[in-house]
Amino acid sequence: MFVTEIHWLEFVVEGVTELSDGTVKEISGVFVSLIKFYPESWSTVLPKLEAFYYEHILAELAYPRIKYGFSRFSMRGV
Repeated sequence: MFVTEIHWLEFVVEGVTELSDGTVKEISGVFVSLIKFYPESWSTVLPKLEAFYYEHILAELAYPRIKYGFSRFSMRGV
């Protein structure tokens, strides 16, 4: 939603429903929920996503290790 600048969307999934207490139950049918985008929440989320991408995803794309069963590599060396 951040990338496409969409302000809201409908999340649709078949076979579940949300109960009043927030739990999910399997049913036959379709569950639809309106998801709103809150741009102010991205001021804290985006830096964390960027750090995760540069420290873990980019390293795995450049030097595939998990795919071949080796231990994880990160830019921090952890």
